[in-house]
Amino acid sequence: MEITVYLLDTNASFYKNNPRNAKYSELFKYFCIKQHTGCHFDDIQIEKGGYGKPILQNPSDLFFNISHTEGYSVCVVSEDNIGIDIEKIEMIDLDIAKKYFASAEYQYIMKGKHNNNQLNRFFEVWTMKECYLKLLGTGIYKELDSFSITPEQNHYSIVDSTAKMNRSFSCFHDIIFGKYALSIIMEASNNDNLIVELTDITNTFNTQCIL
Repeated sequence: MEITVYLLDTNASFYKNNPRNAKYSELFKYFCIKQHTGCHFDDIQIEKGGYGKPILQNPSDLFFNISHTEGYSVCVVSEDNIGIDIEKIEMIDLDIAKKYFASAEYQYIMKGKHNNNQLNRFFEVWTMKECYLKLLGTGIYKELDSFSITPEQNHYSIVDSTAKMNRSFSCFHDIIFGKYALSIIMEASNNDNLIVELTDITNTFNTQCIL
């Protein structure tokens, strides 16, 4: 299945220095929903679920999710429940994985052949877990070691000890621009990998919403 990921470059200084851009995250999600659906800003309605997950009320029958990291923001809009996460890959203590991740995930990370490979695997697992939590809408209310997400042949294996896993998921993971881990999990009728098209909206968004 093919999906579009809207990408916003936030490296420009005005994202860091101009106080009025504190609300750009709010504008960003409305802008991406408008781009995807053609719906006018004023007609878009977003409410919060039980754990604070944003839920799109109008246009109906659609899901969306956003993520921010240093330098980039991403958004995805889908007909199926979906979670997206982007993280800048930086040096980190891999003992965090041993302490907080499931055993299978830690073993996968440590099987990396060198430090950079282990680091990439850490952020692969981390972003996939974030996607799953965002899809479920539970956030930090779900223990990180209560489920595991690891590569298995041509797809990801999701094992959740606290949920009835009678549904299928489609997954995507890649390292973009050489230093950003981007992952997506979408609830789907099969576990085929997603095909992702990155659409850079930076110039249009900056012109219409920021500058």
